[in-house]
Parts: sequence; structure tokens; C-alpha cells
Amino acid sequence: MNTAFLTQGRRIERLCLSPEKLKITGFQSPAGDHEQGPLSIDEFVGLGAPHIWLWIADSDALSGLGIFKHDVLVVNRVGQAAPGRAAIVIIDHEFKLCSILTDAEKRRSLVTIDRQGECQRLADEGEVILWGIVDFLFRDLRP
Repeated sequence: MNTAFLTQGRRIERLCLSPEKLKITGFQSPAGDHEQGPLSIDEFVGLGAPHIWLWIADSDALSGLGIFKHDVLVVNRVGQAAPGRAAIVIIDHEFKLCSILTDAEKRRSLVTIDRQGECQRLADEGEVILWGIVDFLFRDLRP
């Protein structure tokens, strides 16, 4: 019996070419110029940067935009508050998930959008603090 198969993981180790066995001779393949590294979700969304936070949606306030309760949002604390963007704001010491809209007079308002697409404006009273802008969304699609 082959001893490489007795220890779990040894078979793959034995089948792989180690860097010591690879000897490059001649010219490098032109395809090497287009080689990509491994896919990293952390790098793609910027996770690890001090201004990038993960946030779990606690309501269906933006279900009309496809953001549902329990979705994981990647929030940029220094993102630009542009019209149409989803945002997390603090109103009267309470976090709210909303969307930023601009009317014809260029006035911005904060709204929630339900499943039917109906907009409901958030209260204008009190202090409003922009906490962050939603850049990405992760959703668990398992049944």
C-alpha cells in the first residue's frame, strides 16, 4: 500500500509539484501576464480598513430596494451621501436604515421604501447624523 494515502492530506501534498521541483527555463509564458491571484472578498469590499464596517439589517425598511432583514451590509463610514444610495443614519439616538432622495429643488430627504415601492419620509425633527453609506450587500441564500 502506498504510504502517501495513509495520512490525510499527504496524497495532495505528494501530487502537487513543489517549488523546488519547478525549474523555469527559457521565456515566461505570455499567459502569465494575465494571471490573477486568488479571489478575496475581504480585498474586494475593503474589509479590514478602519472605515469599513459590517452591519446586519434589523428591519425591512428598504425592502423595495432589495435590502431585507438579516442581510449583511458593508458600510463605508466615509462614503459619499449621493442620491439613491442606501445609508445608515442616527435620528434621536436611534439607528435607521434609509435611502437618500433628492427632489426637483435639490433638497435631500431620507426615506424608507417598502416592498410595494411606496416611500415613507423619515421625521425631519431632531438631529440627523450620517453614520455610513451602504456599499455592498451579502445575503444568505441557503434554505
